[in-house]
Amino acid sequence: MIFGLDPHIAPEKVDAEIERLEKEHGVAFKDKFTKIAYAPTYKPGDTGEFSFNCEGKPPTIDHAKNANAEQVLATPYPPLR
Repeated sequence: MIFGLDPHIAPEKVDAEIERLEKEHGVAFKDKFTKIAYAPTYKPGDTGEFSFNCEGKPPTIDHAKNANAEQVLATPYPPLR
């Protein structure tokens, strides 16, 4: 899986990343790769997720949407030493 924090990534950038993974790491999965397209008006939080990032802002956790959301803050990753 490949994840991006911005749902509105240009298709050319996605294709370039797939090509880079193939070239640099020998990853061959084009036939199994499914691209997810979000509506142009989509913004983080629209699908009901309780935790999301917005550019230029700290992470948002909406405890009203998930009773276990405090667990996101309780265990930092990587663990602090």
